[in-house]
Amino acid sequence: MKEYKLKQRYPNLPKHVQVGDIVPADRNGHIIIAYRAADSQLESSHILFRDDILSDFWELIKKEKPLLITKDEVEIYSEEAKLYVVHKDDFKVSKRHIKDILNTRFEYLDNYIVFEDKVNAYEYIWRNKPVFSYEDFMRWGNVPYERVIKELAMERIEEL
Repeated sequence: MKEYKLKQRYPNLPKHVQVGDIVPADRNGHIIIAYRAADSQLESSHILFRDDILSDFWELIKKEKPLLITKDEVEIYSEEAKLYVVHKDDFKVSKRHIKDILNTRFEYLDNYIVFEDKVNAYEYIWRNKPVFSYEDFMRWGNVPYERVIKELAMERIEEL
């Protein structure tokens, strides 16, 4: 995850943020600074979108090279991180330490897709796992595919 250091204050920045403060960016590269106005009990946010982070005010803090960049584009620096691994051959998900993933022999690493977020791992499966086989369609013979797909879907639901 990227971090930025404030080099110079600017007018609409919350008062508690001072020059030299380091703030993290979220996954999308936006900086979100929470604050509470003096006359309010509600907490507000000052949001800088990725394109609004001006180099005159914010400096990107360069970090060491990440150990791994996941399929969902998260940079992993910690060897203690647990990540979701999708096995390409059977589309099963397992949660593994990054050190186990990195210690996998290189030729087997191509059989896995690594995600930081569980939801992204299951979305990958949803988008890429074949649901109906060639044999499923051929079993029906020469019929309109819309009916075949509907019948096969009903069979799959009944199997659950």
